Amino acid sequence: MRLIKVSTELEISDYEFPVGSYAEQNKFFCKLIGNNCDTCEQVLPSRLYTVLGHEFNLTNTPGENVCMLVDEDGLLKTGMKLNILGCFLYRTDEHLSPIMGNVLLVGRRWGKMALNFVE
Repeated sequence: MRLIKVSTELEISDYEFPVGSYAEQNKFFCKLIGNNCDTCEQVLPSRLYTVLGHEFNLTNTPGENVCMLVDEDGLLKTGMKLNILGCFLYRTDEHLSPIMGNVLLVGRRWGKMALNFVE
């Protein structure tokens, strides 16, 4: 599985998963999210698991466990657009907390010492 970006315009694009340190990967993720993102937040939107069928619990099977990365400060920035897909997956219609800006869908699994994002 590759890294998937869903823009606020519902444009879907995929990218090679970045190599390098955690800091280098985070910088790449922030650049893809855009709008001066400097910190990504990992979100586990329930509909990603209940509607799309991804596994919620971490496994070692590539592509089985996916999370959503968003701009941690997206709600605080002016000019940010609503991400319709992100809001749907996050159940914004139920709790009214929106997802703003581009989102990334990325795999995750347990590494030797911590949670790792993976392709």
